[in-house]
Amino acid sequence: MKKWILMSAIAFSAPLIVSTAMASTPSVGKVGSNAVSASRISSNQVNINSADAKTLSDVLVGVGPAKAQAIVEWRKKNGPFKTTAALAEVSGIGPALIERNKDRLRVK
Repeated sequence: MKKWILMSAIAFSAPLIVSTAMASTPSVGKVGSNAVSASRISSNQVNINSADAKTLSDVLVGVGPAKAQAIVEWRKKNGPFKTTAALAEVSGIGPALIERNKDRLRVK
């Protein structure tokens, strides 16, 4: 009888343990803002005078393809950036965005 009670207790609690573990495990296939942020945070620095638009948008937080292309176009038209603060001259890029990316930005 004791064996039956023990086996019943294990049988009834196993689904609870599995469903609790599954509920707290994040979805592997889900791509959310946290996944994107994590990948950008782990990325290296970028030289704003030589990087292409894809690299800029991949590395810099808050810079998508359109802003990245604007950086490249500004650079082609005006020459290399002298400082990272000069990025503010590009339309759509302000001091807050530069501050947010200050550890990622390089001018060489």
